[in-house]
Amino acid sequence: MTNPRIAAPGERVTALLDGLTVATGANALGGAGMTLTRGQTFVVTDALIEASRDRNGALGWPALVHDEAAQLAFWGRRMLTPADDVVEDLGVPEYGTPDWEEARETARKAAWRIEDPQERALARAAVERRFGAAPLTSSTTWSDPAERERLEEVARAADERARGGALR
Repeated sequence: MTNPRIAAPGERVTALLDGLTVATGANALGGAGMTLTRGQTFVVTDALIEASRDRNGALGWPALVHDEAAQLAFWGRRMLTPADDVVEDLGVPEYGTPDWEEARETARKAAWRIEDPQERALARAAVERRFGAAPLTSSTTWSDPAERERLEEVARAADERARGGALR
């Protein structure tokens, strides 16, 4: 198995999610950093690569940029990608977050304010394409009395077996 390549100086990298902090090595202890926001692109430098090293000298994020599986193993999700590989609209907040809900609702309300029915329909479709489907706001509970009775009978039989009783 070949090792994925490491992010090189001069390469542009894009953050896919908010919140990752990249050490910049701007002070003597290397404690300075920049917290990335979704869609933010930055240029890899020698200083950033060196600041990413742990106490044993192993590289941090630069070794993960080109390795999706390693990112999933380390962070549980993809956080970084080469800037040239970005295909999604990173101007839209992450699906399901409060920022996403607010942005989608703002766009939806703006679409509904359009008076012309055809333009309104196009605007609503654009909201759906850009933000995806709205989250469910309700749920339906269905109960079948016959199924409930059958499950209760199965549970009673299991209890009898557990107590050493005879089966019917």
